[in-house]
Amino acid sequence: MASAAQVLASSDLVQALVGFQSGVLECDTPVTRLAHAAPRSIPHLRDFLVQDFQPIFDPWLRTHGYSGLKRIVSTTSIRPALLAYAASVGNLPLLQVLLRTPSLDPTTSSSVLMDIAATQGHDHIVAFLHAQPGQMATTAAMNGAAANGHLEIVQFLHAHRSEGCTTDAMDDAAGAGHLHVVQWLGHIGDARCTMRALDAAAARGHIRIVQFLLEEVGMYCSPTALVTAACAGHDAVVRVLWAQILDKEAARTAALRQASQAGFNHAAQMLAATCM
Repeated sequence: MASAAQVLASSDLVQALVGFQSGVLECDTPVTRLAHAAPRSIPHLRDFLVQDFQPIFDPWLRTHGYSGLKRIVSTTSIRPALLAYAASVGNLPLLQVLLRTPSLDPTTSSSVLMDIAATQGHDHIVAFLHAQPGQMATTAAMNGAAANGHLEIVQFLHAHRSEGCTTDAMDDAAGAGHLHVVQWLGHIGDARCTMRALDAAAARGHIRIVQFLLEEVGMYCSPTALVTAACAGHDAVVRVLWAQILDKEAARTAALRQASQAGFNHAAQMLAATCM
């Protein structure tokens, strides 16, 4: 009787038995609840996975291991969220296990995976996903990689994928100060930027990017660029911008008016002193 009682009291036996029943084990509930709440957009999803999901999932995985992972994937529909997490943190073994494990949710391909892996700079995940038949991506992959300075991934996607990028790639790279990315994008024929690139680079004092955009890309200085650079105290950037302006009187008047209307008196004073 004692041996029978020990068998019936075995936690492993209980988990094996309930594995054939519907529902989620209590120990798995925190993970499944969070996974179902995962946002869909890349910026919000990335923050959610790091700030909210990872502190719960990593300890759970250390406790329950891949056997627990296979149980939770085979009995729920949370595999897409787990795949996104694996791609986001660059965990290739986890990603591979998830792709091989049968699930209630048959989804094994999603543009989110390559988009978020590229944005986070996980080149090994990007290369692995690219080699898998049916794995998709969007322009968010190259845009995100560029914005975060991951030039090697930008180049890989440009060489091997057809999705390309939007003006956000160069605009965001300029604003973040990634000169090497801006230069490379500026030299390929199918990448473009908007005035947001110059305005953001000027506002943040990225003088070499400002010079590149003016001299190599051929952008024209806007009053906004002058004002934002002056507001941030980047007088060297203001001088670079001012040197490239042809109609200086019109630009000076527009910038001073814009600064004054916005209440940026210190910027107006700098512009009045510098733009002579």
